[in-house]
Amino acid sequence: MSNKILFTSIILVCLIATKAHSAPDIPGLSFAEDTYITAQVKTAFMTNQSLRNCDISVKTEKGVVFLSGNVEKRIEYDMAEKIAEDIKGVKSVINHIECEEKKKIFGRW
Repeated sequence: MSNKILFTSIILVCLIATKAHSAPDIPGLSFAEDTYITAQVKTAFMTNQSLRNCDISVKTEKGVVFLSGNVEKRIEYDMAEKIAEDIKGVKSVINHIECEEKKKIFGRW
């Protein structure tokens, strides 16, 4: 009977120790979170009528989303940034998308 109690106690301690260990300390979790965020942003773009056919690349590092590629209209540029900002877990968005409409109006920027 004492072996059963000892075994149960060890299991309980292990479970408590595992629960006490916070998620950010787990190696590779940031990569998993970044991959999830990237997938969410890409899915949101693909399901958006205006962005579905746009050439936009998405990369995420430590919660910061980097957008690059090309769009025709200024509204697509702004929409891509706003959609990415609204995804849960995104800390900030760095928008390197080139917009043809902006180039025509403002020249190369």
